[in-house]
Amino acid sequence: MCLSHLTQAKRESYDLYRIFCYDCAPYDKKQHNPVTGKAIDFAKTDQYNFQMAFFEELKKKRKVEMRAISIRELKLEEVEKIDTG
Repeated sequence: MCLSHLTQAKRESYDLYRIFCYDCAPYDKKQHNPVTGKAIDFAKTDQYNFQMAFFEELKKKRKVEMRAISIRELKLEEVEKIDTG
């Protein structure tokens, strides 16, 4: 998909310099399911493992720049404040 953007409508050819990938690390904490009450360790899920492996493969690619974004955990009081305005 990225390479298809290198050929413009006039069929002029451009060189690829770099692809920027913005994402954050997958959630790796433990939480309780509010319905079942069971604990979920997100660091042991298939989705977590896939995303970490995907990031490692992207780091090996030429012309791909990973831009890591961190997510701050909110306290319950902060979430309630957001919900009520």
